[in-house]
Amino acid sequence: MQPDQSNIPQRIARTSPQQRSFLSFLPPDATPVQPCDRAVEVITSCIHAMRHGSKHPEESIRIPNIPLHDFESVQRKMAEHPDPEVSDYFDSKLRLEYNGEIEELIIKLETWEHSQISQILNDIKTSFVSSYCPPARAFNPLVSGGSCTLPLLHGSRYQPDGLLAPLGRDQNFPTVVLEVAHSQSQDFLLQKGMQWLEESNFRIRTAILIKINYPLPLRDIKMWVYNLRHDGDDWEIVKTGPKTIYRHTEDLTATELDDTFDLGLEDVLAEFFTAISPPNHPHHQVKLLISVRDLKKSCTTLLRPSWPVEMVEHAKKLMPDVLGKRIRGGRQRAQQEDMADESPEASSSEGDGEYQPKRVKTDVEPRKLPERQAKRRTMDK
Repeated sequence: MQPDQSNIPQRIARTSPQQRSFLSFLPPDATPVQPCDRAVEVITSCIHAMRHGSKHPEESIRIPNIPLHDFESVQRKMAEHPDPEVSDYFDSKLRLEYNGEIEELIIKLETWEHSQISQILNDIKTSFVSSYCPPARAFNPLVSGGSCTLPLLHGSRYQPDGLLAPLGRDQNFPTVVLEVAHSQSQDFLLQKGMQWLEESNFRIRTAILIKINYPLPLRDIKMWVYNLRHDGDDWEIVKTGPKTIYRHTEDLTATELDDTFDLGLEDVLAEFFTAISPPNHPHHQVKLLISVRDLKKSCTTLLRPSWPVEMVEHAKKLMPDVLGKRIRGGRQRAQQEDMADESPEASSSEGDGEYQPKRVKTDVEPRKLPERQAKRRTMDK
């Protein structure tokens, strides 16, 4: 039984501007009946707009009233799209998420700042290794991964911006996930962190949350860490943050730079931790440190603007030609000036119009060398 389509405009009107923003990609006469077709039309229009250089003001587009089976159909139809450029763009540039609790499809459009900061997880992993000695026993099997779809409760499908998992663990449930938000609100980001831990049935132990201010220009970046801890027979979520890890206009204070996020080995290794450390072992007291100073350096490096490789190679090829043109142009101008000086028209007097040859001074005394240099030249002869 198909859902009633008559109440869709009213339900959209009660959502936020971010949830209504997908309407801007639909042509005025587009009235697809099936939710799957409606979502495919929105994604295709979005891809065409992005390919032609237009930018959407939001980082994500939300399409409500999409059942779970239609979400899977949307993925299949986009992968089999008749236009290969659309399907390739969908696979490489866009990400789909699904909130099964409210039946909402989310199209994630990454900004440059978002994609750059998402690479910070490798530096966080390095901080783990450097803060624990010896690392070979615990952290050699710790692997990092990119974005992949993770199945959660209520049929939700989310893609983290990065993940860490011990080697041999099911990749569908890593121990650490990274979530970066740019245009999404801070409340949405913190709610997403709770969902990662709760809706994974507590198999994800740590959620690292990073918020970039929006809209641009870039001002600051803040970070939270959610940890899942044992509280007797129950679980509790421990929140750390927010802590500012980057400011664009001014440096962090010494107190802020010396601050750290403290994690336990179990927060990263989960059940693999018991395999290397029996109960009451000193490893249970070991803290893994994420240094704000290191995070600030990572943000500065990742946010440094750089030219694309194609532009750099083109500039290298073009530079000799540009310099050659400038040199040749300078020589030509010099020759033209010399010819103008030596021409009879330029040297003729205004009174009688007769040719006056250019005078050369011959009474100039030769330059005298210093006494020491003169003696050296005499001795050499």
